[in-house]
Amino acid sequence: MTTDQYTELNDFLAGKFGGIDGRFEALERRFDGLEARVVRVEAGVEALRNDVQILAEGLASTNERLDRYHRDHEVRIRALEEHWLGH
Repeated sequence: MTTDQYTELNDFLAGKFGGIDGRFEALERRFDGLEARVVRVEAGVEALRNDVQILAEGLASTNERLDRYHRDHEVRIRALEEHWLGH
């Protein structure tokens, strides 16, 4: 191989590897962007889980209060029925 051929091959390969390196850098930037998006999505999902947990606890508390209200009024209704209707 002559010096000129070697230089030409070296320049050719340098150009190819430079192009490949550029593509890898572009892919890395895309992956970094995707990673940032995934982190934001995970944070959003965690916040939603927390909100759902708070909502579930609130609904459970409301159900308990409604059950107590229902039981208390059933007792009152029975007492009124016994008083007024003699049942």
